[in-house]
Amino acid sequence: MSDKFTNNVRARLYKQGYQGFTKEDYTSAAIAVECNDLNNPTKQQLSQAVEYLKTKATSQLSVADESIEETLPIQTLAAQPELESHQLAIAEPEINGITVTSEDKHQLSHPNHQPWALN
Repeated sequence: MSDKFTNNVRARLYKQGYQGFTKEDYTSAAIAVECNDLNNPTKQQLSQAVEYLKTKATSQLSVADESIEETLPIQTLAAQPELESHQLAIAEPEINGITVTSEDKHQLSHPNHQPWALN
């Protein structure tokens, strides 16, 4: 069964976008603000407990952010997919949806050259 202190602090934090605190977090907040009667907290104790837990959450996030920043370049490189060998080929220009190869270009630039004709 939750006490008034925990319920009020949890509700205030939730309204401010903070959640995920454990019972131990609320207990440490009560100790930090010297709330001896958890069923009869003062408004000042509740406000101090909210600030205490917000600070605690922010400091935990800061530590996590630092480690993520250090590993981000490695994760970014690892996340990039490797190209397959057929994807490395350079695309040739297309004319009306027909692919023109280098050999085709050579034949077009030398109209008298007919490689299929017998000499």
